[in-house]
Amino acid sequence: MLKIPGVKRAFDAPFFNESVVEFPRSVKLINTQLLRDKIIGPLALRTAYPELTKRALVCVTETTSRAEIERFAGALKRALQQPI
Repeated sequence: MLKIPGVKRAFDAPFFNESVVEFPRSVKLINTQLLRDKIIGPLALRTAYPELTKRALVCVTETTSRAEIERFAGALKRALQQPI
């Protein structure tokens, strides 16, 4: 996912299953696009932390298959390529 242009880790601290990711556009818009692919997107952090605009919590565990990760990454890439 971090290989997608514009997507980067929000913090440099180590993480286990969850990471905060920064996007080049609104998480709400991204999640709207992801829902069209029947993917529940990352948790937008702006609601609880107004200073974390365009940032979301992404979680991947050992139960997440490689195919699911690739499907999410592909859908995310397409969502970011959509015109605003």
